[in-house]
Amino acid sequence: MEDTFITVTGNVITDPRRYTMKDGATAALIRLAATPRYLDRRTQTWREAETAYYNVWCHRTLAEHALTCVHPGHPVVVHGRLRLRTFEKDGHRRQSAEIEATTIGHDLRRGTTTFTKSHLSTPATSEPPATQPPSATTSPPLAA
Repeated sequence: MEDTFITVTGNVITDPRRYTMKDGATAALIRLAATPRYLDRRTQTWREAETAYYNVWCHRTLAEHALTCVHPGHPVVVHGRLRLRTFEKDGHRRQSAEIEATTIGHDLRRGTTTFTKSHLSTPATSEPPATQPPSATTSPPLAA
């Protein structure tokens, strides 16, 4: 079965919630509200369509970073696998849309942010990598 990938822009509506998975990995759940806007050509005014709500799941490093950086009201762009979950509540069959995020970032059309690159820790016994010559697949430098 092929996965369906989706990219959604919207606003974070709750504080991310931390979860610990059975294997000890960190997961985070973020609630996202996305309200599409469109230009009504007849009236030449912007209109808002119905708001869609998503549960966004992040895992491992992405979860840790989201827990630190994403807060209610932040405009974000989320890319990941779309999952539709069916359940029963109050005797009615319902469906929720979930995104298993592969990437999350602030929507820079709506503000600015500061990026700090994380550095993966390496075991103390490891030696620094040796300098390798460029591989045959590396493109040569461009001539000036």
